[in-house]
Amino acid sequence: MAILIRDILAEITDLTFELVSKLIPNRIIVNANLKQQLFFVTNDNLVQHQASIVPFSVTIDTPFLINETYLQVDTIIEHISHRLINNGSQIEEQIIIQVTVIPEKEEFFNQHVHIRNVETLQESISSEESFKEESLKTLEPEIQIIPNLSQFIEEQAQKIFQERMQKLEQKFRIMIEESLRFEIEDSIREEFAERERNHNYYEQLKTNKRYAQIREKSIYQRIHGYKTSQDV
Repeated sequence: MAILIRDILAEITDLTFELVSKLIPNRIIVNANLKQQLFFVTNDNLVQHQASIVPFSVTIDTPFLINETYLQVDTIIEHISHRLINNGSQIEEQIIIQVTVIPEKEEFFNQHVHIRNVETLQESISSEESFKEESLKTLEPEIQIIPNLSQFIEEQAQKIFQERMQKLEQKFRIMIEESLRFEIEDSIREEFAERERNHNYYEQLKTNKRYAQIREKSIYQRIHGYKTSQDV
């Protein structure tokens, strides 16, 4: 189990693109790999390393015709966010990549791609083994084209806000339930204690009454000349 994500290093490799000129003259298909290295801290305060490859493919339609002679494609990782889920056994990553299509020397077109990835953390792999190419895990992410980046960011922020509010609401509900449970338990204990005090008081009254009757009988016997155990 992980308690902290220490660092994430990522780069885009193996970038290729294909012009779909026979079908649509302004459409290209971009393929690439997102290679990342993850460093996380376990419950034993040990830093573990895990590497993976996230392949992605996007189809982009540009607003202009593409001349394959001058076509260039570039990618930039604009944003990476992460959070631990399932009690620290997995990490959820949100990645935004900007794909720039340059069909002519003075023209360009930007398209943003959102990648959501959930990766299971493993503590058994040694640091030496995790850096080997054959040990890299290939993941299957969720890929989404972002038509409007500002709107997407606003929607994601609203989603995160709602999730946090739900967690706070659940936390407060649990606190209130715990508080009510403690109050009920205290009331029950107080009720039993009060019953015990009343019972003891009643028993004491019975004992005092019995003692008073015995004493009254003893005085009566003394007055009328009857012998008591003390006169013998």
